[in-house]
Amino acid sequence: MRYFRPAMTWLDKLERRFGFLAIPGLIRIVIGFTALVWALMLLNPGFASVLDLDPARIRHGQVWRLVTYIFIPRGIGAPGPMQTLWVVLALWFLWFIGEGLERAWAPFRLTLYFLVGMIGTTVAAFFFGSNFSNGMLIASLFFAFARFYP
Repeated sequence: MRYFRPAMTWLDKLERRFGFLAIPGLIRIVIGFTALVWALMLLNPGFASVLDLDPARIRHGQVWRLVTYIFIPRGIGAPGPMQTLWVVLALWFLWFIGEGLERAWAPFRLTLYFLVGMIGTTVAAFFFGSNFSNGMLIASLFFAFARFYP
């Protein structure tokens, strides 16, 4: 008896070759660093400006901004007690989404999705020449989650 074996997709081939680059628990890592950045923002409200995705400053050698903008909590306002509650709720929701996507996609595909989103955000920031945030990347995680768990 022969079993039908579907052809490998390009993602399967990519995972077979580069699967060792997967970051299990990637969203948990992002949540941890975001919580750390929020705590530092409570101590120094101007701290986020050191981490922003600012193309002009990246061109002048501040390359850490290519990664650190992911950890800045956005759309919440100046740090304070009520905003801290919103950050906690947002990070809890992101945890929920991240765990679901990691179960549905496995760590490699979630890592790839997140990396492609970061690259897209960075390219857009350089193309339009302004500061960009992680808001759209996080929103896209929500929509990807909604695809698997309607």
